[in-house]
Amino acid sequence: MKRVVVLAVMIGLAPLGAKAQQVSGSGTTNKVSKFTGSSTIGDSAIIEVGGNVGIGWPTPQYPLHVFTGDLPGRIVRASTSIG
Repeated sequence: MKRVVVLAVMIGLAPLGAKAQQVSGSGTTNKVSKFTGSSTIGDSAIIEVGGNVGIGWPTPQYPLHVFTGDLPGRIVRASTSIG
């Protein structure tokens, strides 16, 4: 049944002339890509290294490492418990 539905959808969309748009650009290893234009990708401020994610931080040491650019003391804290 699933195959029939998928085929019917594909046949139904064929007359619309929908075409895939090409996306261009490049990125840096471990950096998460983002759209920098309607069809262009580039680097974001998010990096993933060894399972750790850094936002604004090039070498994350924790599962989520955020650099705020602010004075020390303003940090994001993580907890392993709810509540």
